[in-house]
Amino acid sequence: MNRDARQVLTEWLVLAAQQGNEAAFTDLYGLWAADLRRMALVRVERSDSADEVSTDVWLAIARGLARLDDPACFPRWAFRIVQRRSADWIRQRSRTRERDLAVSTDLVSYRRQPPKSGTTCCGCEPPSHGCRPTNVSCSICITTLPAASAKLPKRWGCR
Repeated sequence: MNRDARQVLTEWLVLAAQQGNEAAFTDLYGLWAADLRRMALVRVERSDSADEVSTDVWLAIARGLARLDDPACFPRWAFRIVQRRSADWIRQRSRTRERDLAVSTDLVSYRRQPPKSGTTCCGCEPPSHGCRPTNVSCSICITTLPAASAKLPKRWGCR
């Protein structure tokens, strides 16, 4: 078994941190934070996002360190957490982009719909809720927003 000084120190710090030694956890952080952040940066490709992922990783490490059976497995375990948290961040970012694209597409389609002749800017009849007549141009009428928000998922709190 070929163990270098860093590996031995890591094992000792993990054991001490598992027993509640906060200074040992701080030293463990100092020993591994740069490597874990570097891996997060490679995965998410943005410095600010890598910082966010790294914070999540260290929270997960702090919560789960007591359950780590073999202190020698800390590096592999920690890097696996980075992989999972980075994948979660990428998945969340993808969902956010899809949602934003869907909302902007809906708003653009509402803006492009021509009003019915003889009605108001939003196409409602009769114009009793304060809409302007069609001869006044507008990009979007406030009455189209409830229809657009009705298409959003319930978890976004728009319904």
